[in-house]
Amino acid sequence: MRIIYLTMVWFCFFGNGLLWSLPNKIIVLTSDHLEEYENAREGFVYSFDNGTEIVQLNLQGRVDPDEQLAFSHALSREKPDLILCIGSPAAQFLSLSNINVPLVHTLVYESGHEAANKSKENHFYAVEYELPPFTQLALIRRIFPDIERISCLLPNNISSDWIEGLHQATRQIHLDVLARRVEKASMLTTLLDSLSAQSDMLWIHPRLGVQNNSLLQYVLTFCISHRFPVIGGAESHIRKGAVLSLAADPVQCGELAAHIAKEIMQYGAPNKDVLKYPQEAKVIINKRMAKWYDLNIPEEMLNRADKIYY
Repeated sequence: MRIIYLTMVWFCFFGNGLLWSLPNKIIVLTSDHLEEYENAREGFVYSFDNGTEIVQLNLQGRVDPDEQLAFSHALSREKPDLILCIGSPAAQFLSLSNINVPLVHTLVYESGHEAANKSKENHFYAVEYELPPFTQLALIRRIFPDIERISCLLPNNISSDWIEGLHQATRQIHLDVLARRVEKASMLTTLLDSLSAQSDMLWIHPRLGVQNNSLLQYVLTFCISHRFPVIGGAESHIRKGAVLSLAADPVQCGELAAHIAKEIMQYGAPNKDVLKYPQEAKVIINKRMAKWYDLNIPEEMLNRADKIYY
């Protein structure tokens, strides 16, 4: 497998014909250098054999309108067989482009069904990154059996389907969940004060952490200073003080995206939406923080964890 590494700032070289002649290409467009994005990229890339050529691009966390049109034209001239979008910025970038090739999405924090409804011409091929609320709440209940009340911090643009799924899960699992949207950053301190007084633990929706890293850091700092345990949605959250991370495994998301890509290249783009779901949550436990919070974690759940921070 031949892999070519490029960054967004190098797109001007495409105009000189540097890459036009490469056949049978897949372009992997990553939104930024976040650990989760890189893991998904690796899961995708290493699912292919040596007969596939992959061009890797990275937006480096920005979508510059002045560069977008020229970059889109350069991508079109590349004539890839397929493009993988990793992360919402990459998906947003290509949604405004006129590139007529199949697009596969993963780690896009938006329901695949919602995104498909926005597509007027093409079908939507994606790997969903958000685990169902029931899957997450059931694990939280088993990992922290003594916790009775948790609060859930949600992004303002969370879908109504996810909210309804959360309500159904709380009824099935018999766990008291207080869910609140973060409508604006200025309300955060008041909101956290209120939630910490009404619940035993804070569960941060994973989309919130990726969309606004500074907001996530503020929440974690507040919660540690107030001894308010936090559940995050990525391993990077564990390193910043979260006691537990629950998320789809980004490597598995990349592998599932590769499965979709292979089927498209072998049989052609299907005339229907394709949406795959990760099978299990990646569970990472911060045992040191759990001890600091005096939280009891059953031995069987420690054995179930994919990774433990001591």
